[in-house]
Amino acid sequence: MTDFHKAARLDFARQYVNENVAFWRRVVFSDEKTFSSSFNGPVTVFYRPNNTRFHPHYVMQRGRSGQFSINTWGWVCAEGPGALWKIEGNLDGTQYVSILENVMLPSVKILFSEDFVFLHDNSRIHTCKQAKTWFSENNVLQLTWPARSPDLNPIENIWGCMVHIHCVTINYGKQL
Repeated sequence: MTDFHKAARLDFARQYVNENVAFWRRVVFSDEKTFSSSFNGPVTVFYRPNNTRFHPHYVMQRGRSGQFSINTWGWVCAEGPGALWKIEGNLDGTQYVSILENVMLPSVKILFSEDFVFLHDNSRIHTCKQAKTWFSENNVLQLTWPARSPDLNPIENIWGCMVHIHCVTINYGKQL
C-alpha cells in the first residue's frame, strides 16, 4: 500500500468517524467473488505495474483438471446478507448495470423504503460511464471508498465464511 492509499484511508476515516449507527445501518456493501470447485491453499495477492497483466513474471500457472469456478456479485448490510447473483462470463459495464437494475435495487428496496447508501470498490466496471449514468438516474447515493481497501468492506467477511465452509466440506468429504 502506497502512502497515497494510506492517506486516502485516513481521510475516509476522518470523513465518516462522526457518523452514527443509523447512518451505517443504511449502507449497502457490495462486491464480486469467484468461487472455485477446488481449494489450492491461500490466495496469493500482489500488485503489479500497469500493463503487465500477462508478463510471465506476474502469471501463476495452475492445473485445472475439470475444476470450475463461479463468479458472483452480492451485497450485505447491517441486517445481514442480501442478494447473491451469478455473473455470466466476464463482468462488464452492461451486465453490471443490469445487476444493479434487476437484482440490487429491487432486493435493497425490500429492506430500505427510504434512502440507502451504496458502496462499491471503485473498480473500472463500477465507475464506467454506464454505471455512473445509472447511479445518477436512479438517485443512488454512493459512499466514497478509498482504493485498495477491501479489508474495510464487511462483505469480505461473508466471502471468507463461505470459502471456509467450502474448504471444510471438501476436507470432510476426503475423510469419508
